[in-house]
Amino acid sequence: MQTVLGIDTGGTYTDAVLLEQKTKKVLKKAKSPTTRDNLAVGIGKSIRGLCLDPADTIEKVVLSTTLATNAIVEGEGRPTGLIIIGELPKGELPDAHRAQVKGKVNIKGKEVIPLDTAQVIEACAAIAPQVQAFAVSGMMSVRNASQELAVKDIIKKQCALPVVCGHELSSQLGFHDRTVTTVLNASLIPILEDFIRAVEVTLADQSIDAPVYMVKGDGNLASLSFIREKPIESILSGPAASIIGAMELSEFQDAMIVDIGGTTSDVAFVRDGNAVSTDSGISIGEWRTMVSGVSIDTFALG
Repeated sequence: MQTVLGIDTGGTYTDAVLLEQKTKKVLKKAKSPTTRDNLAVGIGKSIRGLCLDPADTIEKVVLSTTLATNAIVEGEGRPTGLIIIGELPKGELPDAHRAQVKGKVNIKGKEVIPLDTAQVIEACAAIAPQVQAFAVSGMMSVRNASQELAVKDIIKKQCALPVVCGHELSSQLGFHDRTVTTVLNASLIPILEDFIRAVEVTLADQSIDAPVYMVKGDGNLASLSFIREKPIESILSGPAASIIGAMELSEFQDAMIVDIGGTTSDVAFVRDGNAVSTDSGISIGEWRTMVSGVSIDTFALG
């Protein structure tokens, strides 16, 4: 029997289900408290609770989680360093150890102020001991990414911390929202890395050898290598998975879906059998990102 193993790690509980691929029938399900200090413990208990049969052939493993969403809503992203090239974006930014360095690319993609590499080296040396990841953002990097990439290269040579650039996450203009997205993405890298490692360790312990995917905020599946680089894409992963499940179980073509978890409550709409999506960017708490996905209103109300 070919089956799919589903694992959902929320802020309160971790759930595991065994689904028969052909009939879409849930064969087994189990629940365990999410162990935030060591995610592998809760994930392991939920999988062992399924009492898997060696005869079951697990075709793939699909993950969903609210860890990224909860971290943003609760302001618990990992400490992040932000290097701004040129002028600052207008508007509030997520908390970060911030430095501003000289450099500028104009709207046509021409470098009009050379990057001050000495300032970058100095900023990196001052910030690195206080953070777990770096974000780099320049206003017109989507037209010419050379200065962002140069800053990234300097940081990589200075320390072993992960670095993400704004142009790597979005090709759209919109300096403020792109910077917000970049800072949030950087702050989530260590969190999602811990989650992915916990899943990999647990699956190895259970002798489960199958490809692993994660539900993105738009309801599509992504590889773990993709999520490791762009964990921001996993925001609303859990709610998106809930919507997919509700649409599968419900006979209604138009509906409002409410998912109340232990940390957040999420509201979404289905019209003509399809989840309403947004191309303008998912909003989480007070922040608007440049990540497209299902249109979900998320509230810090569990």
